[in-house]
Amino acid sequence: MLNEELTILIILYEEKLEIIKKCLNQLKDFKIIIIDNANDKNLKNEIVSNFKIYKYFLNKKNVGFSKAANQGLFECDTEYLMLQGADCLMTKEDIQQLMIAKKNIKIVFSLHQHFMITKGTMLIMVGLCMKMH
Repeated sequence: MLNEELTILIILYEEKLEIIKKCLNQLKDFKIIIIDNANDKNLKNEIVSNFKIYKYFLNKKNVGFSKAANQGLFECDTEYLMLQGADCLMTKEDIQQLMIAKKNIKIVFSLHQHFMITKGTMLIMVGLCMKMH
């Protein structure tokens, strides 16, 4: 089952609540870790009252994207971690396609997906999956 092998990490810094809600509405079947570099307590309260969030961290200062990503990586307890922007709208089916692609290519370290602007078609090639073990 995907939610047992994949955690989704979202790093925030002053994102709008409506954008975050659109993202999280697509990810209800997954473990979610959120790292908030803006230390927005009101945003956290709004999010955790409306969504099932596995872990939510408020950093007292903006530690930067890379450090926040490492922070989330160390909190992950699943085999795979997918780093996703709050403005990236991926469906469960999109994520399943990424995991199928990963399982079919044994030597892959990371997978990325992006959308073609003209047709909105996903190409399996904005998430990052890393093998944790």
